[in-house]
Amino acid sequence: MKINTGFTLIELMIVVIILAILAAIALPSYQAQVRRGNEKLALQQIADLSMELEKEKTRNFSYEGLNGKSLLAKAGTKTVYTTTVSAELRKWSIKSCVNQTLDDASLYKNFASNSQGATCEWSDTTCTVPSQCQ
Repeated sequence: MKINTGFTLIELMIVVIILAILAAIALPSYQAQVRRGNEKLALQQIADLSMELEKEKTRNFSYEGLNGKSLLAKAGTKTVYTTTVSAELRKWSIKSCVNQTLDDASLYKNFASNSQGATCEWSDTTCTVPSQCQ
């Protein structure tokens, strides 16, 4: 007598359903972790740029020696956030806004910092800096 071994169609369907449920639970958590990681990278870039600006002021007694392009080239470019630097004689500001072409751009936070020590984070799609960070 020949014994058939293997899985039935019902058993395979149950395994597929269990895997689908696990994926549905894990995917949003994974996406949230990626978003938090990108936000931390943006904050780190702002901190690095502000340190470079303060080093420039220590060396030359003003922020004018550095322009935004040279600073951003030093910091590198990111695909998730667009960072801009504005440096004047006695003050600077850095703004890091989420790239609006992302599918879930509304879930990300935008960040700004200035030479007076104000650091802001906000969520909107226009990247309008709050008044306390300008």
